[in-house]
Amino acid sequence: MNEHDASRTREGMSRRTFLGRLLGGSLVLALLGSVRALWRFLTPPITTPAPPPVPVPDASSLTPGGLLYIAPARAYLARDEHGYFAISAVCTHLGCLVDQTPEGFRCPCHGSRFAPDGTVEAGPAAQPLPHLALRQNADRQVVIDRTQTVPPDARLTPSLG
Repeated sequence: MNEHDASRTREGMSRRTFLGRLLGGSLVLALLGSVRALWRFLTPPITTPAPPPVPVPDASSLTPGGLLYIAPARAYLARDEHGYFAISAVCTHLGCLVDQTPEGFRCPCHGSRFAPDGTVEAGPAAQPLPHLALRQNADRQVVIDRTQTVPPDARLTPSLG
């Protein structure tokens, strides 16, 4: 029995084995911490506060065929011969804000194109831009509600006088 074997039996394990296990355990803990951090980065929080309704004080100035970007609502307010409607400005592909173009809307991030009514003309977006609920408040202002979607043919015909 040499001196190395004698120290192993006296202490239960050699220094080399102990340090190897300590290093291995540290690496496993570091890997688990990295996996947890990556998981939290890739999965967004489950609950987000509902955005408040956004009043549009100057909606009455919008003429038929007109379109107005409402930044707090992240939506476009439009008017046609049947009334007012709102289209979300959030691209259905990955959530970028779409820009207005003469042909409709275009996502600057990945190039999706949408018709003026929000339908997809070119991907990668597969879903149309949702139409958002409108109502009129006590001050007779048009209010955009991002928490509710409506069919594309829904219109608000308020008395804005």
